[in-house]
Amino acid sequence: MEKAKERYAAYLNRRYGDRSTPYHYLRDLAMFMQEVGPKEPRSVTAADINQFVDAQVTRGLKASSINRQVASLHAFFEYLASKRPDEVWPNPVKRRLHCLKEATLMPRDAKDPAVAALFAVIDDVRDQAIFGLMVGAGLRVGEVVELPLSHLDDAPTPDPPARLRVMGKGRKERIVWLTPYWNAIVTQWRSQRPEVEHDSLFLNQHVRSTPPSTMPASLTPPFRNSF
Repeated sequence: MEKAKERYAAYLNRRYGDRSTPYHYLRDLAMFMQEVGPKEPRSVTAADINQFVDAQVTRGLKASSINRQVASLHAFFEYLASKRPDEVWPNPVKRRLHCLKEATLMPRDAKDPAVAALFAVIDDVRDQAIFGLMVGAGLRVGEVVELPLSHLDDAPTPDPPARLRVMGKGRKERIVWLTPYWNAIVTQWRSQRPEVEHDSLFLNQHVRSTPPSTMPASLTPPFRNSF
């Protein structure tokens, strides 16, 4: 397999030049060769790939790192097969078999100083309330736009959180809670909101409800904050 590795290295260096790709691919290949021993490429089987993946798991590597190594090996055997177009050479790397399921991480909360800096440059009370519901309660843009005034219940005293009924994706209703900090911002907007017939909490410059298509996509917040 060493000669095949040398040919593959020359190919990677021609294709990727001074990028780091050759280094990473060849390092992964060297780790595999060290694990399975002196084998000819044609004799490598799916069981050998399994052995390598299991060894990497035992060493404590993350699923994302192992999957990158599997991709490197897959590319190596694809390269070898491409050099023998008239021969049947199945790739021993089966991604559905050998790739591991990676964890899905939740978005990280925005830090309090970052949120404070954002609100320091938002002067309009209406906009503060819009951002307050997205940042403070995790509402989507469309949920904020379509929020009826009647779905926000007043807190019985200044201390407890206010309850908010939200119609989300799939027309599924859920209850969220606003802490006193964010509820005070929304309450300030409610006190200045023009008296109109329709029930939308937020109004546009024409004192009408704002259709979702007119809301800028940049308003979508990736974080929830717990002020």
